[in-house]
Amino acid sequence: MTRDEGPHRDLFAQPGRALTSRDARFRADPHETYDAMRAAVEPVSSADYGCRIFTDFERVHSLLKHKSLSVDASLSRDGSYMRSAAGTGVKESVGDAAYEPPLVLLDDPAHRNIRQRVSRAFNPGVVEAMRPRIETLTHNLLAALGDQQQIDFVKDFAGPLPTMVILDMLGMPVARADDFKRWSAHRPGDDLISRMLVGEHGEDTAERLSELQIISLCTQLMVAGNVTTTDLIGNGMFALLTHPDQLAWLRARPSELENAVEEMLRFDCPITETARIPVTDTGISGCSVKQGETLMLSLAAANHDPDQFDAPHKLNLKREISQHVAFGSGIHVCLGAPLARLETAIAFRQFLTRYTTIELNPDQEPERRHLPFFRGFETLPLRVAG
Repeated sequence: MTRDEGPHRDLFAQPGRALTSRDARFRADPHETYDAMRAAVEPVSSADYGCRIFTDFERVHSLLKHKSLSVDASLSRDGSYMRSAAGTGVKESVGDAAYEPPLVLLDDPAHRNIRQRVSRAFNPGVVEAMRPRIETLTHNLLAALGDQQQIDFVKDFAGPLPTMVILDMLGMPVARADDFKRWSAHRPGDDLISRMLVGEHGEDTAERLSELQIISLCTQLMVAGNVTTTDLIGNGMFALLTHPDQLAWLRARPSELENAVEEMLRFDCPITETARIPVTDTGISGCSVKQGETLMLSLAAANHDPDQFDAPHKLNLKREISQHVAFGSGIHVCLGAPLARLETAIAFRQFLTRYTTIELNPDQEPERRHLPFFRGFETLPLRVAG
């Protein structure tokens, strides 16, 4: 089904906007649109977006792990969604400027080489060892709120916390986040930047990442580590407040928090979509695809596929989730997923313990951000009481 065919063509009546966070209706609730798209026999192809959009769980999950698909934007066609949305991933577009593609736009072996250098910092054991420090940072952040009864959950809590954790992880002073001079002049220690500078095996220069690679990775950590986790925490709080029965259930069963985080991820995932590029004309998941076209894989839609999840549009913290794709899958599964899970669990445990009353502020409307690929809140005003 193309955008001008079928009974759901009204959903695509605003070229360039109807399937993005710039559209108010889609931004508030994208699942009416996703459900209609999923009902189509073939993935929706949109000339306005230069991509084919996959919304069912089975195909999205399969394509995320498909080894013959690329994430390299330079392999996408001119005019495709990948080429325009990830233009900085095409080296020709930046000429001779110093540039290193982000990890999410690299194929193996380059992707594997860089990921192996930093993956140890994000394995479950290392991340679990960070728990006491994250708990302290969370406690201090809540203490700084004092007796305020009206807060912006994003600006006062969900936003600062991941920033503080990443800065601490990188060896930067949390209290002086803008002190980049200190960052550039610090001596190698046990922080992540230092480990990237000296390599995994001491001073062996063959093991070191280049300066541009380190800069690119630090930038990605600051952006992805902040935005994704902030959105996960903010989306999770909004979901709880709009499902008060689930909030009450969780308060009575704090031991279920880790599983509750998985349902928050499934219900309103912070990364809404990702893309893959066929390197040849071929047949994939029952579809004929062309070399260089953008295959847009909707993680948000896949996580609400009724063939995979019972009553998917309802938050159900008791749900037994065997798998979801909020963090992707395959070789490009989110590197920071264990850290995001831990931060979110700690954030909710302490916040729900600190405040016995938490409700949306009726005098101020929450505001969603207008960013592609990311779904979260710009502001989330709350009323709280201890």
